[in-house]
Amino acid sequence: LPILYQLQCPGCKHFAIWVVYSFQSQGDRLHYRLLSLPGESGAEIPELPPDPPSLRLAYDEAIRGLEANNPMSACVMFRRGLQIITRDILGAPRAKLHQELDWLTKNPNQLSLRLSWDFHSNAYIIKEVSNQGAHADEDLDLIELTHDDAMALYQLFLEIVHEVFSIPAAREAARRQLVKRRKISIPGFKVSIPETQVPT
Repeated sequence: LPILYQLQCPGCKHFAIWVVYSFQSQGDRLHYRLLSLPGESGAEIPELPPDPPSLRLAYDEAIRGLEANNPMSACVMFRRGLQIITRDILGAPRAKLHQELDWLTKNPNQLSLRLSWDFHSNAYIIKEVSNQGAHADEDLDLIELTHDDAMALYQLFLEIVHEVFSIPAAREAARRQLVKRRKISIPGFKVSIPETQVPT
């Protein structure tokens, strides 16, 4: 039977529970952590906006898939998160994901971001890998998705989040601070605008 370990962080004093399976194999004692509560993935990333809530929901579901060692569901949910970004954040017209991504290569997006080649290649890889998870593939080498596959997709998804949300926010914050500190007046730019608004 699995063993439950209760751990306490010496710093914050919060508790965690590990569910560990232990067994003897060829003279060695092997231990596998099946589950940790709460999860340790660092799933909470402040860069994700609260709206639409479906984006954070998809991301949380993907993380839960990773933590439960279910890479196929994690990959599919990263794809869902990507499609929410293309449609609801960047404004691509509703279509199949490959059509939305193609539209973003040819048209200005809702945030007026200049999307990089990395964005487009990462998005394409997420789409293709998650399609392999969602649809049975005739290539026997591609039928099973591994934890490493899902973790690699996770990194690509974080790069997309960084490009779409983190970099513009950091750039805007730096601009605001410098303009205010150096008393610079830019036409159409007001330093008194609340932080949640972006000047036009």
